[in-house]
Amino acid sequence: MVNNSKLNRNINSEEATEKIQIADDTELRGRLEKIILSSLLINHNLIDVAQSQLNSDDFYFTNNRKIYQAICDLANNGVEVNLESLTNKLESSNIFNNNFTHNDFNTLYRVLTEQSDQPYKFQFALEYVKQIAIHDRTVQLGEEIAKSKFSFTKSHTNNVERLNRFSEIVYSRKNERMNGIEYYVDMMQSTLARVINRDHSKLTGTDTGFKGINKLTDGFHKGDLIILAARPGTGKTALAINFAYNAAKAAQNENEENKDNSSYKPKRVVIFSIEMSGEQLIQRMTSLHTKVDISKLRNGNLTSVEMQIHDEGANYIRSLPISIDDSPGLNINDIQSKLKQLSAIYDITLVVVDYLQLLRGPEKTKRTAGMNRQEEVATISRTLKITAREINTPILALAQLSREIEKRRSSSDGEQAEPLLSDLRESGAIEQDADLVTFLYARTQKPLEIEDDEKQKTKSDVPINAVPITFTIKKHRNGATGDVDLLFFKNLSLFDDE
Repeated sequence: MVNNSKLNRNINSEEATEKIQIADDTELRGRLEKIILSSLLINHNLIDVAQSQLNSDDFYFTNNRKIYQAICDLANNGVEVNLESLTNKLESSNIFNNNFTHNDFNTLYRVLTEQSDQPYKFQFALEYVKQIAIHDRTVQLGEEIAKSKFSFTKSHTNNVERLNRFSEIVYSRKNERMNGIEYYVDMMQSTLARVINRDHSKLTGTDTGFKGINKLTDGFHKGDLIILAARPGTGKTALAINFAYNAAKAAQNENEENKDNSSYKPKRVVIFSIEMSGEQLIQRMTSLHTKVDISKLRNGNLTSVEMQIHDEGANYIRSLPISIDDSPGLNINDIQSKLKQLSAIYDITLVVVDYLQLLRGPEKTKRTAGMNRQEEVATISRTLKITAREINTPILALAQLSREIEKRRSSSDGEQAEPLLSDLRESGAIEQDADLVTFLYARTQKPLEIEDDEKQKTKSDVPINAVPITFTIKKHRNGATGDVDLLFFKNLSLFDDE
């Protein structure tokens, strides 16, 4: 018998393997298959993870195989997985008989959904079931070879065929991303079903907080690498903080709505701040939230009213689901590793990296020791794109524009020339890897006059200066390009729709 303690959440894979060898394989497989099913029923977010690594025919027990396939089919068609929908789906697979009745399934469903600790054992169970299925097929192939008679005239053909079959067994996993076209057609149809059945009043991506940007992008999408580039002083860090703040507010609302849902994976925003400290970043975020001038937060020269507003705002910012890493000398491997760890706990709705050219490349090895900076940036941008896909979240990476744009300045009143893709420093790889390339530039540095009612919103005696800024999308792999006019309130670190 295998004790539950052998499958705890901190299980060591080597130690587990040794214990498994003295266990009854059939009994253990049944237990682990049920852990997988239990995890999927408790946390529907794990269904996509399971499908990327496990086929239904990897299950040893027929009933478990059919239940797993039914769960996947329902999820892929945008149908909520519950007792009723699963029962209806299973009826069509002829699972119910004298040995396994509706009552048996109802009891099993209740048992599976009551095992609240199962998701912590999920990854181990998934890996074990997958590997033992590969082992079984390999053994079966070996037995066939052992029983076959040698034929000199057919030996080469037979050996090639066996080698191909062995390769299929070991490498034909979904997570190897080598699939027949029907797999991607099914994936497309599943995505379409989810889009059709979704609430069309909501964005398909992460809310940016800006109507014009949302209209062009429908939000920042999972798996996308988004570049936001500008010359220094144009407000790219401030806009990124606005994006993070808006995404965190939306995440907080969803987390609150689902606080009683045990299968819900809480949403979170992650910021890697290489240019400024976490405290400076939060100062800016608090200023844009409270509309209290940021210079007053720095020098402490606040009125009693402003102090009260600031304290209330700081408490609100404290409650937002945001993780910040301002570690000096971050490299791309650090970011990749930390994001993978966080994504196991949270549904990350936005990652901000400020900024790309300050980020160090991978740890030096014999292969990377001779890299120049352009090659290093290429590795960084490619790794960010891969990570965005692996953890299925949008990554917003800030970048500097080259000084070449200054040579095209169109007037003496501070108006900047419109940026081009070629203005990205070390641009080749960044432009190629990015799904969305966006720029900021100032149409003029002359502040606009703000109406009195807007001034009153700040409850501040500091004049409000707004600079008109253009947010332009120059590359959009899956959508439209175009311009969005914004107002930048520099003394509040606040962007707003014009």
